[in-house]
Amino acid sequence: MAFTTGEFLRGALSAWLWFLGLSTAGFGIFFLTALPIVVVYTVPISFAAAILGAAPALGLGWILRRQPSVELHAAAFTVYGFVFGVAATAVTLAVMGGVYAAGAVFWIIPVACSTIAMPLGWARGSRAARRSVPRIVHLDPDAEAEGRLAS
Repeated sequence: MAFTTGEFLRGALSAWLWFLGLSTAGFGIFFLTALPIVVVYTVPISFAAAILGAAPALGLGWILRRQPSVELHAAAFTVYGFVFGVAATAVTLAVMGGVYAAGAVFWIIPVACSTIAMPLGWARGSRAARRSVPRIVHLDPDAEAEGRLAS
C-alpha cells in the first residue's frame, strides 16, 4: 500500500500517543503515587524514541508499499514494535543507570506498549491507503456452479 507523507506522520504520531496512553496506564497500575514522575520521564524519552524510530518505520513501510496484504503489514509493524521496544528500552535503561538493575516491570511495560502501539499507529496512518486498495475476493468456482443449479 503506497502512502503519503501525511499518512506516515499521522501514523507515527498516533503510535506515539498510543504508547503514551498505554504506558501511563501500565505504569499507573504499579506506581500510582509516582505516576507524575513516571510521566515526566516517559514523555520526553518516548518522544525522542519516536523520532529515532520513525526512519526504520518509514523504511519498513517503503519496503511493504507494493504488498496489498493488510495482515502482512500488521504483522510486520507488530514485530517492528517489539524489536524497537526492546532496543529502545535497553538503551534507555542503560543511559539511566543500568539495564540489568531495572526490575521486570521496567522491561515488560514499555516493550508490551511498543508492540501494541506500533500496529495501532500503522492502522491509523494507513486508513486512507487501505480504503483505496480493493479487497481481493477469491470465488469458489464449485460454489458458484452449485448456486446456479440451486436457483
